[in-house]
Amino acid sequence: MSVYGSFTEPQEKGRVTRLTFGILFLLSLFGMLSPVLAQSSTVWEEALPIEAPLDIEWIGEMEHDGVPIRSLRYTGSVWKSEPQRVYALYAQPEGEGPFPTILQIHGGGQTCYPSNVALFVKHGYACLSFDWCGPRDNRSESEITMWHEDFRGEYMDPEDHEPGQNIVHHAILAAIRGIDVLSEQPGVDQERIGVQGISWGGYITWLVNALDPRLKAATPVYGIGGLEKQWSGIGEGVENRSEKFQEYWKTNYDPASYADKQRSPVLFVNASNDFFGQLDECEARMAQLTVSHRRTYGANRMHSLDPENVSAAMAWFDTHLKGDGAFPEAPKLVLSVKGDGVLVGIVKVDDSRPVKTVAVDLARGPFHPLLKCWIRYEASKNESGEWEVELPLVDSAQPISTIPQVIYEDGALLSGPFREVVPGKVVAGPRATALTSDTISDWDNGPPGWIIQTGTDFVPSPENSPHLGLKEIDGHPALVYDTENPPGNIRLITRLTADAARNKGNQRSLAIWTHDLGKITLKTNQFLRQPGAETHRCDFEAGEGWIKSVLPLDDFALIDEGSGNPPEGVDEHLQNWNDVHLFEIASETTPKGTPAIGWIGWE
Repeated sequence: MSVYGSFTEPQEKGRVTRLTFGILFLLSLFGMLSPVLAQSSTVWEEALPIEAPLDIEWIGEMEHDGVPIRSLRYTGSVWKSEPQRVYALYAQPEGEGPFPTILQIHGGGQTCYPSNVALFVKHGYACLSFDWCGPRDNRSESEITMWHEDFRGEYMDPEDHEPGQNIVHHAILAAIRGIDVLSEQPGVDQERIGVQGISWGGYITWLVNALDPRLKAATPVYGIGGLEKQWSGIGEGVENRSEKFQEYWKTNYDPASYADKQRSPVLFVNASNDFFGQLDECEARMAQLTVSHRRTYGANRMHSLDPENVSAAMAWFDTHLKGDGAFPEAPKLVLSVKGDGVLVGIVKVDDSRPVKTVAVDLARGPFHPLLKCWIRYEASKNESGEWEVELPLVDSAQPISTIPQVIYEDGALLSGPFREVVPGKVVAGPRATALTSDTISDWDNGPPGWIIQTGTDFVPSPENSPHLGLKEIDGHPALVYDTENPPGNIRLITRLTADAARNKGNQRSLAIWTHDLGKITLKTNQFLRQPGAETHRCDFEAGEGWIKSVLPLDDFALIDEGSGNPPEGVDEHLQNWNDVHLFEIASETTPKGTPAIGWIGWE
């Protein structure tokens, strides 16, 4: 079966397609077509359908988390007459089936992991995941896809490229052929196949869902496209290419050119501060979609997810592939002002499924989308039965960003649109109700503004993920890293320093109270940072029980972000706190006890 598996006569369609574009080409030479129509063809008209035999070869067996998994190879594409043999993993639930099925596409630099396959199988799905990154990180050739050297490791074509001379191109073809492989498995219901992709895999998912009509549901994660607009090294890499190349890439490979061509319903999964899914670009893609779609955004995260985002994705697949009821509509936020000038949000919620929590994630201040600090304010029902929440302002003339959120009883988080407004311009008479403070995190601060840094994938599953919460320790409420097993080490991140309600400490010392933490590494502005800001590092020892550590500016040394060490021959220290918008706290925990963080601020 080919990509045109839902059509008849796939080879005849291929001949007609080639004939049609041959005619279009000749007409364009004689000026008989408009420039737009003449340039509308893409590399996919030539690349699809793939007529080479799949040649499926089952090569091994393994087990993960009690799930039997088989490894295989199949021909994903052909390059210079050489079949590209794709390595993949497949598993299905116990029983005869046929089962609803997921094609899983891993992220950049990763490979097909048994954990991803097992996660879907345990949720009642057959699953195929294939390796598309190929040789790297000393992985064995027997467990990867050995791409042709012309494009091995290159996500984008070289400037003097042949069409399709990049790994993303062949990963897309391997994904489409993966659907062919699934369609040949007796345990797979061909009418119930969905696709899930992470990061670059999410990027690829947009194109696969546009090119293949057999899919019935899609959940791209991050990978929103618009690379030339991204505030990251990837964006700079695209901007440094020629205009001709940028147009070629956008036309053929960017989700921005394919969002309006999606075949199956889309749930977009993203982190609010993600470099590969900037929220403004996310909303641009959402506006392009013509198929049924929703979004789920994890607050304060960068390339990681909340368990509730994963639950939403699973619920999306269950709705569209298992027929598990209708999926709720997205929440909507309406801003207004009370008589005393307090800014109020009314969240309109689809309560067709039992609702657990309704809230608004609020970010204050004129920060870039990647730097914003999101604080969650929970709504409650007012006398009219509407979900209402007060939204504290520092300055009504400053911009705020909002995301309405609803968490259902099954754990699924459904988000409304990201919106940035100046309150004083959209409603009449709002006043400031939040005071600024030198405190970053008070004793009784809950999880809003803090996250546990996790991996990019859907695993670990929501059931096994540690979480942050408030717990009283020795008479003090504290932010506790909560897990059933001793964690050994923790990695927490807060963006509270980027909240407009927090005064900068200027040149004072930073004080931090910790409980049952050993050696601590505190970094500022790790990974992505405000232009002009730099990354600094401070190492110090805490200990058992409540310990107060006072850290002057000189304790924070300038470091190279890549290595995490001071640049060679450079001995510079943090000069003030004005450019600090993020803290990362990495620590070993004491052998016994409760790892927690209390008060943090300047003194």
